[in-house]
Amino acid sequence: MSTPRSGNRFSIMQQRDLAADRIMRLERQMRVTADAVDEFATRVRHLDSSLAKKGVVQGIEPGLGAVIVDGNGELQDVKFNVDDVRTTDPARLGDRVLCAINEAKDKIQLIREHGLRDISKSVNRK
Repeated sequence: MSTPRSGNRFSIMQQRDLAADRIMRLERQMRVTADAVDEFATRVRHLDSSLAKKGVVQGIEPGLGAVIVDGNGELQDVKFNVDDVRTTDPARLGDRVLCAINEAKDKIQLIREHGLRDISKSVNRK
């Protein structure tokens, strides 16, 4: 049985050390990534929580009143200007209310997307 030459043994030890260094670098990268994911998730929860407390008021055209949608996109209230509603075409009133609700939901979605974009930028900078 032949014994490994010291040159080969050093090469194997060197390879082991390089592998150990690579493993340590990867472990550090994994910790940094895990921390960034945790921070992102925490910020998204905070964003969702703050949006849930907010609402959007969207007018019902043409000045018939307003709808209020919460930060989750749920309709909270519809307020009518009674005098203006009396003079409007009843067949179009429903469409106008639905249009206002959808516009309010779109605004909430844009606010959330903007918040997520800001969170992503700040987390990625680190």
